Amino acid sequence: MCHVQALCRPPEVQFLGEDDEAAQVSHVEAPHTLIDNSIR
Repeated sequence: MCHVQALCRPPEVQFLGEDDEAAQVSHVEAPHTLIDNSIR
């Protein structure tokens, strides 16, 4: 279900709902990489 939401919603929204800190880091570093780690 997590991976489905990530595909439907953009990385920004996904991280904003999960972790505020992760959202800032992912936005600057690499959102797609952090999302992959979160799913796994």
